[in-house]
Amino acid sequence: MGRLSALAGVAVGLAYALAWLVWAARTPAERRLETALHSLTAALVLAPLPWEATLRFHAVTTWTAGGILLFFTAEIIGIPAAKSRFTGAGRDRGWSGHWLGHGGQQGSGHTGGPVL
Repeated sequence: MGRLSALAGVAVGLAYALAWLVWAARTPAERRLETALHSLTAALVLAPLPWEATLRFHAVTTWTAGGILLFFTAEIIGIPAAKSRFTGAGRDRGWSGHWLGHGGQQGSGHTGGPVL
């Protein structure tokens, strides 16, 4: 019986974690607990992967591991912003209002969604 290479195993693990993130993003915004649990599952699947892939399997470089963590962190943080953008929740605040706790772009008169 054959075995997967270390790099293929890392790729499968990353795809599995990404699938959980996609599931979290596609869960309706009203079901916050379910969205949070799917995101948490993705984070728990992902957490040991860069460590093991870099130090134990030597399948990826430290820069690649850092890039993986950066990508998944941005995706996990972006789920609430994306949900509010598409559902209309939080439309009284700009994108920065979601994270900084203030309403919209101060002094600009902007009260819509994220400024892109």
